[in-house]
Amino acid sequence: ASDPTRCFSAACVDDFGFGAALVEALEQEFCVDVGRLSLHGHSMGGLMALSLASAPPLNARVRAVVAHAAAPFAGYNSPPSPHAVPLLKHDAREDWVVPPYAAASMTPGQLGPLNGTVGEGGWLYTRSVEVTAAWASAFDSAAEQGGGAADLRPAGSGVASALDGYRGFGCEMREGRAEVLTCEGSWTHSFALATPLNAPAGIELASIAYDFVSRFVRAADGSLAAAAGEEDASPSPPPLGASRLSLDACASFGPY
Repeated sequence: ASDPTRCFSAACVDDFGFGAALVEALEQEFCVDVGRLSLHGHSMGGLMALSLASAPPLNARVRAVVAHAAAPFAGYNSPPSPHAVPLLKHDAREDWVVPPYAAASMTPGQLGPLNGTVGEGGWLYTRSVEVTAAWASAFDSAAEQGGGAADLRPAGSGVASALDGYRGFGCEMREGRAEVLTCEGSWTHSFALATPLNAPAGIELASIAYDFVSRFVRAADGSLAAAAGEEDASPSPPPLGASRLSLDACASFGPY
């Protein structure tokens, strides 16, 4: 057996096997919709969510990933395979723990080795734009092979959210793909999922995440489709966060 005390920010156990076993156990114990499995994580949890969804056995089962203040370590960025997976990457402009770009690095304006951003403790992370480009490329490959893209047919590159303008918050498509979004606000690493300080009443980052993943469904054969009603999306669909889903269990993380 692996000794977890010997590890620090590194996998000393079979994370892929653990993730698959956990999902299987939850499906056996609870009544769940297996086509609507999504992975959400903050910081190292977000890195793990990205990793688990990028390769078998969960790659063919996850309908979407939401990664808050997270990125692969520099040199470990790769697109999901064999199935494309929708991604909402939520960045913080003042995040020096997992900097989304050079301007937020511990070495302001400069990248480190492997073109990585330099985080707290000297850890090197993949730039946000490179992460989303890799995940978007998986959809381009799926389209070329004749399947796998949900095709929400949005208008423009901006994606409306219920937090637009609050502390500079905004969401955008990456590489022209509605399945890959970056949302960004002016806060620090530990914003998590709670209601941001002085945010509009009833709006939580959790509701934005929930509304995004709810746009997709994963079929038993691994193919990805738009959820009912999304395939005929209007030019002005409801903004992300309009559901006003509350996640009270995360209140201990904030506000920030």
